[in-house]
Amino acid sequence: MGTISPIWTPMTTYQTQSLQPAFKKSLTLCGKQIDLILGTRTEILSMTLRKKNVLSTKLRPKKPYKFPTEKSHNRSFQPKWITNDFAWLAYSASEDRVYCKPCWLFFHEGVGKGGHQNPGKLVSLGFRDWKKAKESFKKHMEKEYHKLCVLQATSFLKISAGKQLDIASNWIVNAPKR
Repeated sequence: MGTISPIWTPMTTYQTQSLQPAFKKSLTLCGKQIDLILGTRTEILSMTLRKKNVLSTKLRPKKPYKFPTEKSHNRSFQPKWITNDFAWLAYSASEDRVYCKPCWLFFHEGVGKGGHQNPGKLVSLGFRDWKKAKESFKKHMEKEYHKLCVLQATSFLKISAGKQLDIASNWIVNAPKR
């Protein structure tokens, strides 16, 4: 079995013209490469649309799709997990693994109790233990970093839909008058 490099690990690059650092994440879901880039304004606007698409779309292969089964057991990813119980999951057909969309998009180092919580497989390497899937997904939902990422994802979607002010706009609107 070959080694799997962590997808979550960000790469820092520098743009030659603006000399601004750029932050890039990349993930292949359902055969589509999803790149998230933080850097110039154009890239940030592009990232907002990509994040919105990732968060608001159920990421799984189109029907009919035969999910790979484990060789030793007849276990595979169950699409109903995304549809019924865990809408925050994203299935990667190319890797036969699932990821937590909010955590993958919004997780930052130094979260959790004392800032020492490491991301689980649903964030970093992708999860593939189908035997323990539902119990692992439920445990993941209890993680403080997952709750925070879900809150950030919900706020992000509300702000991008114009249903909630961002922090700067909220401060301007509610700033005390002098």
